Order: sequence, then structure tokens, then C-alpha cells
Amino acid sequence: VLAAPGADGPGAWIEASARLAGAAATCASPPMGEVETLAAAIAAPGADLVLVLGGGGLGERDHGAAAIARTGKLAVHGVALAPGSALAAGLAGPVPVVVTGADLASAAAAFLAVVRPLLDRLRGLALPAATVEGPLTRKVSSRLGLDEIVLLRRENGAFEPLVTGDVTLSALLAADAWFLVRAASEGHAAGEKIRAHAL
Repeated sequence: VLAAPGADGPGAWIEASARLAGAAATCASPPMGEVETLAAAIAAPGADLVLVLGGGGLGERDHGAAAIARTGKLAVHGVALAPGSALAAGLAGPVPVVVTGADLASAAAAFLAVVRPLLDRLRGLALPAATVEGPLTRKVSSRLGLDEIVLLRRENGAFEPLVTGDVTLSALLAADAWFLVRAASEGHAAGEKIRAHAL
């Protein structure tokens, strides 16, 4: 995990979550002000996967996509995910790289929706680890054209949606699980049984 200045909190959460997912995770804060320095940090040997917190975005000072392209192959820059639409991903040689914003919402969404599945694949898991099933206590839906993260609290065998399309610290600390409402979906009704990912 390469965390930009100011991303120490999200970086610590990502590092702890990655370890819970079975990864040997480390967090560093290299200089990220220029494409060359960020590319060098991404390309440093020793990692099977790199997550950059900061440098993800669509503005002039967001160098993540260019740094990935410089170290290997940029696969995507900008996704229909809420939060975290400015995410960039690709390969630095054979190593997957994901770049997102330094804010907690973007970092957590990138980890849950993109990095965690990559970790499962690297561990050789055919299916996502630690999934749980149960009905929703109320309806959830996504905005047109976006996949949205939904944080859930488990109560009496059912899932209470806490937030949709946002990740706040209070909701993240209160959540037991999460799932993704797909853009193509019209939502999920109260009482509908879903499969969620344990936090």
C-alpha cells in the first residue's frame, strides 16, 4: 500500500483489512508529486499487488494512470463505481496495480470491490472468501449507470443497509458486511435474500 500524505488513516485500514484477507501487507508513503517518482514506487520489487492511495483522479495533479502506463499497461482509468469512479488499474510488469483517491470512501471502495477480489485470485480462491447470506431489512437501489457499494449491519439474521454509494468512517466501523448493487440492477427489495461479503 502506497499512501499519499494525508492518507495514513485509510492506509492503516487497508493494511489491516488486507492482513485479515490473508495478505502480508505493508504501507509506505513515498513521494508522489511527479509521475516518475510514483512510477518508481509502483515498480519497486517485492509486491504481488500494489494499491496506491492518492494519485487517482482525473485532474492534472493525479498521476496514477500515467504512472501505471509508464511501468507497464494501463487497463482502465475511470469506472462506474460509487464511490471511487476515478480509479485506475493496470499492470506493472506482471503485478496488478490499483490507484485510487486518498480519501477513505474511495480507498475503501477500491479495496472492497477491486483489491479484495484480486487478493482472493492471488490466493487461488475460486469463490470470494467469507460470504454470508440473509434478507434485506429495506430496499436498496443504485443510481443509473453506477455500481454502488452498500455497507450492511447484521441484525437477527437480516441485513440492515447503513449507506449506499458512500463510505463513511462511522458506517464502516458499524458494518459487518457489504455488497455491490450493480448498475444494471433495479435494486433489491426489502426481504430479498442477498449474498454479502463479510468485513
